[in-house]
Parts: sequence; structure tokens; C-alpha cells
Amino acid sequence: KILDFSVTAGLKGTLDDGMRWDLSYTHGQNDYHFYVNHSLNTSLGNATPTSFDSGATRYTQQIVNFDLSKKIGRHTLAGGYEFRQEHYRIIAGEPASYVLGPDNNYAYGAQGFPGFSPENAISAGRQAQALYGDLKLGLSERLMLDTAARSEYYSDFGSTLNGKLALRYRANDDLLLRASTSTGFRAPSLSQSHFSYTGSYRNSSGEAAQFWGNYAVDHPVARALGATDLKPEKSNHMTLGMVFQPSSQLTASADYFVTDISDRIMPTGYIASWNMASLSPQAAAILAQNNVDGAVYFANAISTRTQGYDLRLDYKHNFEHGAKLKLVAAYQHSKTHITQVNQAPGVLGVQMTDLILDPFTRVLIEGGQPANSFKLWSKYEVDDYGIVMNLNRFGRFSSVKGYDKVSFAARWTLDTELSYRLVKDVTLALGAANLFNAKPKEWGQTDDSLVGSGKVIRYSQYAPFGYNGAYYYLRIGVTFQ
Repeated sequence: KILDFSVTAGLKGTLDDGMRWDLSYTHGQNDYHFYVNHSLNTSLGNATPTSFDSGATRYTQQIVNFDLSKKIGRHTLAGGYEFRQEHYRIIAGEPASYVLGPDNNYAYGAQGFPGFSPENAISAGRQAQALYGDLKLGLSERLMLDTAARSEYYSDFGSTLNGKLALRYRANDDLLLRASTSTGFRAPSLSQSHFSYTGSYRNSSGEAAQFWGNYAVDHPVARALGATDLKPEKSNHMTLGMVFQPSSQLTASADYFVTDISDRIMPTGYIASWNMASLSPQAAAILAQNNVDGAVYFANAISTRTQGYDLRLDYKHNFEHGAKLKLVAAYQHSKTHITQVNQAPGVLGVQMTDLILDPFTRVLIEGGQPANSFKLWSKYEVDDYGIVMNLNRFGRFSSVKGYDKVSFAARWTLDTELSYRLVKDVTLALGAANLFNAKPKEWGQTDDSLVGSGKVIRYSQYAPFGYNGAYYYLRIGVTFQ
């Protein structure tokens, strides 16, 4: 059961000299609670319950933000300050959901999803503060320069400084040329730094519990196996594009982009002697000393480059009898490649490629998303009625079955909505996402008892539009003035 909510409140105004100010506070929380019903913990034998509270993860964020901005002629100066407080918790489940009882050596906890144990429970927080500024310079009536900088400090990994530089040049009344370059970062999430999910089983002799699972990077087992505090992912981004507007009704745009990301955070493979043939004797000894069969932890592992282009065409028309039509056609093509693999911890005696990039992970990064997509949106309004028709094409994507790459064909979907304005501020809408119940291509015939055409798992979990088919809804919207 997922509970997700946020609330924002604030004040804004304008000073006598034209300076605009905006003060806001936001509080948000996501609670992800796991329950298992109609199952059992076989290790408890006849004493097992059939329903379990398997625990929860909870993330809370509070943000205070203060912005200032002022126009000075054709220039704009803006800046502000932000304070953010984050908190992450793992809450243990009830004992029956995770315990290893006396009746089974291998199957511990609730079948389907064993619960979080007290050893997994964590309460971690951090604070972040940022100062930022933005300066838009109208160098001439046709040339605009936009510069921005942001300095941020995190209590758990330190500071970072990023910036952006953008140029816009209006060649004539119909053509705008634009270019930008920027740096960025993504802080390691608290869940990546502190998530743990471990279980246990008895060895073949029925003696002593053997542990396995995901360990937080600061756990002694993970540290002994080479884990370090996570660094932020850093990026460099460049775009080059144009906008052509021959009339007020028609706009066309084209943009080329390149994004490089370094130190991307990924989970390791299962670090175990039986799973990694070249695992060092030292690492094997660490596992044995801690009575651990195998371990997984997060690490800064690879660098990638994503490049591609976006094409877009917007058209709008107002008819004499008051009806309005809007059409948007958009095409995107992009591809991601792994450009660098970081060094693996020396204690493991394996290459990072073997530690991180198993066939599934490599295919997921480089082919798990469609290389191209096409969308045609349309909206027609007349009097109090409106109709929306959105046609979508999702390109080919890939996944892995065992060690074999499997490609899935492109698919089309259609979304539609019919709306009627009941009164001035109240609108009723009836709609459908994926109206004709399109499904992604199935896995095909396999020897797997669960995965394959006609079996329990027919589709890849990474299908770009899901595999649940059509979704219908009735919505009422109220606008408060």
C-alpha cells in the first residue's frame, strides 16, 4: 500500500522598486508498505500465519525556498536560497514475515516477499543548502545570453558547483537559433546509501544461519568487500537547435542533444565464490568469516553518453464558428552507450565489468528504452465540448532472457478523452489510455516454467507502455478562482 502526499504553502509579492519575491514551504512523504496475504512461512510449519506485515520504506522531504527576481531594462536578474531536509526509514516487519523457523532450511520468511528484519531497519537523514543565481542579458534586440550558477552543500558528501550558459539568436522574424551547455549532478539518494535487505538460511547440514542480501555501503560486510561512500553522479549537457515560426499558427523546432554522465550508481552483482569464478581468496575469506553466502551493495560504476535529436511541429487554428483545433507532432531519437567502466575494489580480484555489467544490465542500459518514439496529439474544442486524440508509437527495445538478448517490436497505442463543461468551473471527462488494449510483444516460446508466451510472465517488465492493456477513467475537475 502506497501513501504519497505533499503540501505547499507560500507568500509572494512585489517591492516598490519592482523586485519580485517568493517564499514557500513544501512537505512531502512517500510511504511504501508491504503486505503479503494468502501465503505462508514454511519454516514455521503449522504455526505459520497466512497474512504478514512485511515492513515498509518511508521517505520524507521538507523544503524552504526563497526567490528574488527583477527586470532591469531588457535584462533579468534572479537568485535565491533553498534549504532541504530529507529523511529515510526502513521499518521492520512482524517477526513471522522474516524469521527462519525450525521446519525448513532454505525458505525463510513469508513466501512472495520476506519482510524487512530488525537488522535492516534504519533511520537516516541529511540536510542540503543551496545558493543560486540567474542572469539574462539582452545583448541586443536579437541576441539573448542566459547564465546561471548553483552552489549546493550536502551534509553527507560535501559541496558541488554547477552552471549553465545559453544563447538565443533571432536571425529574422521567423527563425530563432539556440544553443546551451550546462553541468549538473544527482546526489546519491538516501535509499542508495542506506538500503539493506538481507535474509538467512541453514547450510546443507542444518547448522547455523547463512546470510545473504543487499548491504548498505557503510555496513561492515560491504566495507570489508570494498564499498565506499557514494559520490554524486555528474553530468555535462549540450544542446543545439532552432525554432521556425512562419506564422502565428505554425511552429517547427529541431534540437540535437548530448548528455555525458559519470560515476553512475548501480548495484553490484552477487558477490559470492560460486557466482564469480575469479573472486579473490581474500574476499571469499571475508564472506566466510562473516557467515555470508553473498552480498550486493551500491557503487559508482560506469559513465555513459546519451545523444539524439527532437523534432516537433505545432499547429493551431481558430474556426469562425468558435471552435479551436490544436495539433502537435513530435519525434525523438536517442541512444545511450557505456563509455567508461570504473575500477572495481581491489579486494574482490574481479573487473568492474564482471562485477556490474552482466548481460542483462548492459542490455538494459543500452537497449532497454526505445531508440525512437513518435507522438501525434490533437485537441478539438467547440462550445462546452472537447475531444482529445493522442496517437503514440513506441519503438523497438531489448531485454535479456538468460544470457540471450531478446528484441521486442514497436507498438502503437491510442489515448482519447471526451470532456464537457458542466458549469463555468466544473468539467466532466470520460477517457481511455491505450483505448484498443494494445499489448507489448511476448517473450516467445521458452523452456522456462514461468517466463514465456502463454505462461505466468508473458511480457518484459520494461515494456515502455506497460502490459496491463487499456485503462478507462471518469474524471471531474473543479477550478477554484
